[in-house]
Amino acid sequence: MIDGSARRTPHHLRQGAPAVHPASPGEFPGQSDPLIVFVHVPKTAGSTINAHLTEAGPGRDHCEFLLSDVAGLTETVRDSTWISGHVPYHRLLPALEAVTDRPLRLFTLIRSPKEQVMSHYNWLIEIFHRSPKFYGSHPDRVKEISEQLRSNDNDDPAVVVANLERYRGLFLDCQTKFVLGRARRWPGHAIDERLDRYEFVGLDRVDELLTVMLGTMPEQAARENTSRYHFDKAVFDAPEIEEYLHTFNQVDNRLYRRATQLRRRTARSA
Repeated sequence: MIDGSARRTPHHLRQGAPAVHPASPGEFPGQSDPLIVFVHVPKTAGSTINAHLTEAGPGRDHCEFLLSDVAGLTETVRDSTWISGHVPYHRLLPALEAVTDRPLRLFTLIRSPKEQVMSHYNWLIEIFHRSPKFYGSHPDRVKEISEQLRSNDNDDPAVVVANLERYRGLFLDCQTKFVLGRARRWPGHAIDERLDRYEFVGLDRVDELLTVMLGTMPEQAARENTSRYHFDKAVFDAPEIEEYLHTFNQVDNRLYRRATQLRRRTARSA
């Protein structure tokens, strides 16, 4: 646990933590060099983070496609300064620790829970509008959900609530599932202990996270993979939706609130 003034400042909130610069493009890491590991929560500006990491040195995004390929994952980790993927903490860390002894610098970024749910909901509509090839690359189940959402009036709060409930396993407490791991009640002390495994947890902004990752302030971080909205965003301000998310997105709400409290506490003590 990290509650209490006598307890140490958690890794993810330390200021001035030593940064390890990724190798220059074309330069491969030594096997004692730390590996940057980015837990990419869906719809939290992860594509922007990946773009900056790509510029900084060799690495691999979407490593979720490698987890069943031990040889491929081993080779990728050996030749990379960073790795990123839509992989929950409890799956990603054991997979990496099984193929490398390199120190792991763990990072993630979370955003306002309502904003993340809204963006994720919109993304399931947006994928259809990208290109037939892009849409076709998604699993049948994802395409079924996309079709269901696209067939509805998503400016109607009752419709949105019904869809969130129907696909709650996809939309609700999503950030918790990735950042903390397996579904559980996650009391406050358990959230603190898991967050303490991260060197830094970004809150909404990519610039702070990139600065800690790369050891230098990045140039203006142009957003990657942005989407136009296919409904009026104000619908998520409707009382029905806010009440639903307050009740059924509780763990994400607590995760974000706790990370924010810890950040403020560290800022006051700096």
